[in-house]
Order: sequence, then structure tokens, then C-alpha cells
Amino acid sequence: MGFQVEETDTIVSLIVDLPHKRLTTFMAFSYGHWSFPEQAHGNKRSVQDLERWRGLATREAGLPMKRHIIPEQATIDRIFEGQGDLEDIDNNDITL
Repeated sequence: MGFQVEETDTIVSLIVDLPHKRLTTFMAFSYGHWSFPEQAHGNKRSVQDLERWRGLATREAGLPMKRHIIPEQATIDRIFEGQGDLEDIDNNDITL
């Protein structure tokens, strides 16, 4: 039995360990997203970009069950306070 995090068929997990200043990530990209990276760029809030991403996750883009897996770890050098210049996320967005 499988699952997908969202309709773009991309899985991203991020674990932040602030006391030990460590990040651990797990990412899985669909075959279409990994094979056509220039088409996978954009903004999820853009309807056109989101539709293009959904297309990359389809059988027509090639093997939706085949994934490129990237597990990574990193050390946090500095911890900042506040949002900075990040955009707000709408909690009503259907992909959250």
C-alpha cells in the first residue's frame, strides 16, 4: 500500500533537532520531476505551475511509481528568530 503527500507525487520530510543543531531530510521525487527539472521549477501558489507539476507525476511523464530518493543530514550553523522574508502559508490550501 502506498501514499503520496500531495498531488505532485513529491514526498519531503524534514526533522529539525535544535538542541543538537542537526537537520535530517528525506525526499522522494517522481520520475517526471527528477527527469525534467526545468519544468519542475515554480511556485505552488501558481495554478499553472501546480498543473504542470501534476502532469510530471503522471504515467505520461513516465513511471509514477519510480522515484529518485535523497536522504540527507546537515549541521545547523546559525539559528535565526522570526519569519524573515518568507511568504505566509494559507492554512486553507488544499495541498496542506
